[in-house]
Amino acid sequence: KVTVSVLYWQNTPQEMLQNSPDAEIKAIVAQPPRMQRVGDPLIDNFREAVLKRAGRDGGFRGIVNALRRIDNNGDRKLQFGEFAEGVHSYGLALRDEELRRLFQYFDRDKSGTVSVTEFVRGVRPGMPAHRLDLVNQAWRLLDDTNDGTVTLQELGRFYDTSRHPEVLAGRKTSEDVLAEFMLTWDRDGDRTVTHDEFVEYYADISAGIDNDVYFELMIRNAWHISGGKGAAQNTANLRVLVTHLDGTQSVETILDDLGLPDEKPETLAAALRKQGCTDILKVETATAI
Repeated sequence: KVTVSVLYWQNTPQEMLQNSPDAEIKAIVAQPPRMQRVGDPLIDNFREAVLKRAGRDGGFRGIVNALRRIDNNGDRKLQFGEFAEGVHSYGLALRDEELRRLFQYFDRDKSGTVSVTEFVRGVRPGMPAHRLDLVNQAWRLLDDTNDGTVTLQELGRFYDTSRHPEVLAGRKTSEDVLAEFMLTWDRDGDRTVTHDEFVEYYADISAGIDNDVYFELMIRNAWHISGGKGAAQNTANLRVLVTHLDGTQSVETILDDLGLPDEKPETLAAALRKQGCTDILKVETATAI
């Protein structure tokens, strides 16, 4: 199981990117993707104007800077008045009804303001097919019953909350912490995650990450999806030292370790045999070695 810590879900996707300890990933500079039109000239014209103003840095940072220019009170949210002024500053002369329709497009949660995430998602909607494929791979791991939903009990099979600080202090139960963690994806709070909610969450994250390599690495490591090439290669899956029947040794990766109940040698050996490594004399983890 994956141990859930308090920091696991308190960081926003943007903070996760900024706080990444991997200098190589932080140093990657990606070219912004081509704008995918939504088919509404009003919306597409504004999106095109924002991306043009963003200039060379037309990715996440450039779009956020575009928002900051029209965020008069600096609260990282746009009220309707700020939004209207911003639209005019981009040289678009719109009627009030057009401004309100454009604002409603960006205000996805209907809160009356446009947040950073909503602004970025509005300017760069959708998720490229290769990213969506990775997200769907993660979903298939989580939804192992293939019924289109994941319940709190099902999530508990993959995540261990017993060592969470609030649980250790006796202030919350493991189920309480798991339910809070589940709210990462559970938008309506019914303690059930649907495929649409899961994809919507990662669409928000995708809009805030310019680089495909970083996005792939994040998904692979978060959901223990083996594979990937170069900087996108999975580094989270459990690696073990296997002594074979002929006395030789090799380091093997447990390809499907997200739902392992424990790391006992017999459990690891069973997982290795399932993936085709059968000539096993002994299995050792890094802690055992």
